[in-house]
Amino acid sequence: LRGSHVKIDESGDITFDFLGKDSVRWVKTIRPPAQVVDNLRTFIGGPREPVFSGVRSEHVNAFLGEVTPWLTAKVFRTYHASKVVKDYLAKTKVRPEDPEFKKKYAATMANLEAAATCNHKRKLPKKWAETLKKKEDRLGALKEQLRKIRRKPQSKMRARRVGSLLKRIEAANVKVETTKATRDYNLGTSLKSYIDPRIYAKWARELGYDWKAIYPKSLQRKFAWADET
Repeated sequence: LRGSHVKIDESGDITFDFLGKDSVRWVKTIRPPAQVVDNLRTFIGGPREPVFSGVRSEHVNAFLGEVTPWLTAKVFRTYHASKVVKDYLAKTKVRPEDPEFKKKYAATMANLEAAATCNHKRKLPKKWAETLKKKEDRLGALKEQLRKIRRKPQSKMRARRVGSLLKRIEAANVKVETTKATRDYNLGTSLKSYIDPRIYAKWARELGYDWKAIYPKSLQRKFAWADET
């Protein structure tokens, strides 16, 4: 972080503007305590000079460790990511009798909240638009099937097919919405490193849902202990 990346205005607002991981731009304005503002003014030299010259992550963690032995910078990110997931899931209206795709969608949106909190932005994947189009085409095809079936005479078979198609349309629509919502966020980092898996395990157990469906196989093995806690 260099001097050119930080702007302090007269009101005490501080704006950070720099390229983060994967060259993704990070812009945010905060109003910290006056002491923080004064410290930053002291730290900032020339526009190309490091703001925190000589300070590395191991120094920060060593300082925090003087307060509590296990305390590191990552603990704060883990806390905030886990809290937003827990709060989001508590507000969802998903019921045990709802289909699994609704439960998976709620879990994914909770993870998106964590990714946004940790600022896990990413460059738009090269095939994102292509992937979205395929899902939208699939949704459109299902809707067209439904229109054709509804034009047929009433019958028990027609009613069953309509019911089945409505469920498939709802599931396909959720996939489209998920792809749009998560377009420029990396959900894998928060899922792997910052969300306490016990939160998902407890929530899923209450809904009769397998929490492992939220994770890829590698993380299912890593977090197997969450089932026993």
